Amino acid sequence: MSGDAGAEGQRRILVVDDEPIIRDVVRMMLGQLGHDGEFVGDGPSAVEKYREAIEAGTRFDAVIVDLSLPAGMDGVDTVKALREIDPEVKALVSTGYAGGEVVDQHKQYGFCGVVNKPFNLDQLTAALEKVFD
Repeated sequence: MSGDAGAEGQRRILVVDDEPIIRDVVRMMLGQLGHDGEFVGDGPSAVEKYREAIEAGTRFDAVIVDLSLPAGMDGVDTVKALREIDPEVKALVSTGYAGGEVVDQHKQYGFCGVVNKPFNLDQLTAALEKVFD
């Protein structure tokens, strides 16, 4: 796993969100944190990108997945598919909904943590730190 980077090192993070403005904001945040982000707008694209990264030996250190996604594959389905490829995938669920079954019981759905939208740089940093601890 390319997660050998230290706590302050660069990480490869796949961001899955159907809203371009969210992808743009997270792109800037990850850049400020010194991380390398890749961005897709739906679950099938995320699964394809993740599989390609593993095959290329450039595995993602974490995935941030919006709970509500188009194309018939929501965030839960996306993480389920990613876990079939890589049972050790480190995924954060990202959502604008406060609470709810998936948020409250995120580990049962295959997520390592939650980052609630709208989130700021400190909140993203804290969520990522929990994933990598």
